[in-house]
Amino acid sequence: MNQIFRITVGQETLQGRLPSVRVGKDYCCRFHIYGVDYSETVLPPKIWVSTGTDTLYWTGVWSETVGAWVVDVNTDATATVGAKSYALTVFSPDAADKEYLVGQAAFVVFNTIAGGGETGGTAGESISVRLAALEAWIENFADLPMFDPESAFDIDMRTQIQTITNRLRGA
Repeated sequence: MNQIFRITVGQETLQGRLPSVRVGKDYCCRFHIYGVDYSETVLPPKIWVSTGTDTLYWTGVWSETVGAWVVDVNTDATATVGAKSYALTVFSPDAADKEYLVGQAAFVVFNTIAGGGETGGTAGESISVRLAALEAWIENFADLPMFDPESAFDIDMRTQIQTITNRLRGA
């Protein structure tokens, strides 16, 4: 089961801060990393997680579907409950041997994360069903055409807004 987190390298990470992450014990998690260009010659970004005794890392894989680097962190990072830290590193596009720290933040593992249901025992959706729906929803917007806001015509922006609105309405 995956929990999905989004990191956008740029304005969000100028101070070296990443979003805090809350994960359930023994859950996997997935990071979608935007703002790091894809190139055959540049090494992929890495997510590092302190496990208490070791610091482990997972390497990103470019996803054409999502249009971003995807890093799948397995249950080694969530085997023990408690507050840990995680970091994101990227390689220089000019020199692939230079790795830079983008930022770091808290990686908190909780004993349980429950979803759905109401008081009185009404059955809720399983977390895996919710995550599958969320992944499908994210992939629904991955193919939107990108444009430069400084040089684009108004019609480009209006077309993209109309496309997003139609998809949100389910059309």
